[in-house]
Amino acid sequence: MIEPLLIAFSKDIESFYDAEARQLGYLQAIDRQGTERRFPFMRVSCAILDLPIGRHPITVDALSIYLADVKKAAKMSSNGIALAAWPSEPDDQLSIAI
Repeated sequence: MIEPLLIAFSKDIESFYDAEARQLGYLQAIDRQGTERRFPFMRVSCAILDLPIGRHPITVDALSIYLADVKKAAKMSSNGIALAAWPSEPDDQLSIAI
């Protein structure tokens, strides 16, 4: 259900780039350090955090930290999607699937 949205975004975003960039598949530009380099086209990512019924209490700070980790994994994944389930025990590590 999410993958078709990500694919549609990728196709639609190409219209933001000129014909040369679309043909190359990337944008050639100067970065913040003044070095010319290739930039990939924009893409959207999806970070999913499953919060099961009966889970241990969640603080806003803990939720923010977990979501940031899932978001980072989504941005690094090849398909732009990462899924994680809230740990069953307070001291458990977050397990992220990409």
